Amino acid sequence: MTTVDADSALLQLPDHVEDKVPLHADHSMIVKFDARNAAGYRTALDKLRQFSKDALPVVAARFMPFKKDPMFVGREAVIDVIEEKHGAIG
Repeated sequence: MTTVDADSALLQLPDHVEDKVPLHADHSMIVKFDARNAAGYRTALDKLRQFSKDALPVVAARFMPFKKDPMFVGREAVIDVIEEKHGAIG
């Protein structure tokens, strides 16, 4: 098995942005685990959970950067659905 080299495995982002987790696996096996106690499984699971937890405010800040405009009318039902699914906007 040829281990994935750093240039292929990493995004080359600053350390405070990208977590570097060494796993001895090739491209196919780097995403497959034999058991919940396999090397890297718990780390990958914890990172994915944190990513999921952090995603909503990141996405909201990136794609909904504007406060609710009181002059925007006619789409209240659409806004209600968005707020119901994702929380209040603005």
